Amino acid sequence: TIPFPLGLLYSNQKDIRLFWTNRKSSENERVIISTLESAVAVNFLYTNHSIFWSDVSEQKIFSCSLKTSCKPQVIVSDDLGRPEGLAVDWLTGKLYWTDYYLKQICVSSIDGKYRKALIWSNLDNPRAIAVDPNAGFMFWSDWGETPRISRAGMDGSNQTDIVDTFITWPNGLTLDYQEKKMFWIDARHNYIASVDYHGNNRRMTYTQAVNHPYALTMIGKQLYWTDWDTNSIRNCPVLGKNVTYTVNVIKTEIYSPMDIKVYKDQRQPNVSFNPCEKENGGCSHLCLLAPRRLYSCACPSGVALMSDMKTCEDGPQKFLLLTQQSEIRILSLSTEEHRDLELPIKNIGHVIAVDFDPMEKLVCWIDSQYFEIKCAYLNGSGVRTIVKGNDSSAEDLAINWINRGIYWTDTGSDTIEMSYLNGSLRRVIVSGGLDEPRAIVVDPKERYVYWSDWGAHPKLERAKSDGTKREILINTSIAWPNGLVIDYQQRKLYWADAKLDKIESCDLTGARRVILTRVNIPHIFGFTLVGQYLYWTDLQSRILGRLHKSNAKDREVIIDFVANVMAVKGVDLQMKYNLTRGDANSSCNSTTYFYQQVVHYNKRTTPIHLGRLTLIHFVISPLTRVAGRYAGYCSFPPEFPLFNTIKLKHKCSKKRVTHTDHPPYDDHDLPTCFIILIQGVPKTPENIEITYWCMHILNIEVKIKRSSHARKDWDWLKESWCNAVSCNTRENTWEKVYNDPQG
Repeated sequence: TIPFPLGLLYSNQKDIRLFWTNRKSSENERVIISTLESAVAVNFLYTNHSIFWSDVSEQKIFSCSLKTSCKPQVIVSDDLGRPEGLAVDWLTGKLYWTDYYLKQICVSSIDGKYRKALIWSNLDNPRAIAVDPNAGFMFWSDWGETPRISRAGMDGSNQTDIVDTFITWPNGLTLDYQEKKMFWIDARHNYIASVDYHGNNRRMTYTQAVNHPYALTMIGKQLYWTDWDTNSIRNCPVLGKNVTYTVNVIKTEIYSPMDIKVYKDQRQPNVSFNPCEKENGGCSHLCLLAPRRLYSCACPSGVALMSDMKTCEDGPQKFLLLTQQSEIRILSLSTEEHRDLELPIKNIGHVIAVDFDPMEKLVCWIDSQYFEIKCAYLNGSGVRTIVKGNDSSAEDLAINWINRGIYWTDTGSDTIEMSYLNGSLRRVIVSGGLDEPRAIVVDPKERYVYWSDWGAHPKLERAKSDGTKREILINTSIAWPNGLVIDYQQRKLYWADAKLDKIESCDLTGARRVILTRVNIPHIFGFTLVGQYLYWTDLQSRILGRLHKSNAKDREVIIDFVANVMAVKGVDLQMKYNLTRGDANSSCNSTTYFYQQVVHYNKRTTPIHLGRLTLIHFVISPLTRVAGRYAGYCSFPPEFPLFNTIKLKHKCSKKRVTHTDHPPYDDHDLPTCFIILIQGVPKTPENIEITYWCMHILNIEVKIKRSSHARKDWDWLKESWCNAVSCNTRENTWEKVYNDPQG
């Protein structure tokens, strides 16, 4: 062990140092780490001789080991405000800190993982923090408009104020673990005082702490503190009920002394039963101590516990995506803390719109600085550019998670455009009669696209996803319809008008129009729906608010100041997103579903010919037996020959199928559907597409009329497609399924 009879660990903004009170002046101090920006809080874990500190300029928390050369490691960095206090739970290995800017008290594992906001309400300017793992309590000071010292369980439970009178600047606090007392120092009234852990038996210890005391620590019956005005470390004894008048100057000429801790094993005693010691208390993530030798399992911020109260969900299940200039942030709705975090996506210019693909867990956004539409996963990986070009003035976007299409409004060309999520087949689907197209949403189930227009003739419109059957839904008493959202469960359309200051709804045909509210919504921009609540961003009041869709009185401000906020998108991963679609006109039973998949033309040097008529017979499985990447997804290769004329029909039947290539599936009767492809020679194959409905393919039976073209192209079809599945062919047979005059 390192011989530290009485070591004082302190920070002075520029470096972290250890000072020994019983050594010669030439040997009594060691610089642990230097050339720091603004180190404030400091603490340690004595069992492995690790130290921790916060740098409020870099907005990070660091650690290093005194066993080595103390190479700094960043353990907490993302979305830190000003962490002014640090505390270590040496029993279970947790790190606690206060955040002055974010007005939170947070906890993480000792290496910075599983960060969670424990306290986020009734906080103003939190500063010092101390924990007693053997008692299960944590204490913190707050020097805001209502100065006080508070206490809670180390799991955040039972928050209460224990000192709230004759207190103004409670800068530092420390704990006497044996006597169960809490000491604090007040820089405004120049005293050191104490209470027991319940806030009773208040005693004055020292009344002449003049100048500007900052941090406080103790060992035995001795108190030590740093002072800003005298740039010193000072000490006084604790005399029980009596006030002490004796003060010792321990060290002077310190550059900007900040936090201080006694570095000794007695300051981290292990005298209590640790309920988290065995298998982490059964918790999947955080095991947090509580009073009376209890504990609670907890999850990272935004993630909820499952019903067993030990296992955390797989990430936030309900959340909002918010855009703030060059950031996309995620705010979980699965928990009550409502803490937003920046997604780790790099190289964003100015994001103005965002949407989410629940199938692949992709977030897609419009970057108005780089004239791009891009997508990435929530962890920041897999960034891809969908649309790029200086001619794009995209304003809003919407993803059709079934046909894998992405739709957007363009205010430069006054059009509605779309492409597929792989970037292929970009085209205009609506043009003409548009002034300033703004918000856009899709209804994959009915294959409709809805959009708003806030130009000279403001209106709400809709059309089929290919741009046909266009119709006006609302064109009266409407001015700046900025926000638009579909309620897929109740089949309603909601919109927010930023000029007329109201939120309205109608059914998906434009009928049954209702005003929800027109109170205190000065300039709504982003607008979305999660569960029973509508959420919006306001450019004027800079808030994130919400309103119950059926009760306008059930309303609250989620975040009261959001700088540079623009778009908002709600996501509920527990909602059934109609990932599969049944054809109501077919004779398929209720277990047969179809999923729309778009495939693009393989750019070969010569067009594809499959003869005059090709019949492809798909054997499909019920939804419960899908073995693909996710339910309802078709495992096709990415390229497939296309046709300039297509008719799609379904004929369902029962057929006995033996799935020799798919051992997990037993022999059983499956519904089958036929697809007729009527083919002509394409002149511009790059611009041709085919849309078909299917589910996971277990077998393919292809019946082709013999011809010179058929033989050539069947060889290609088998090589590029059938390798992925089981294929059978009957080249010499002809079966006319439909009486089609074009066939």
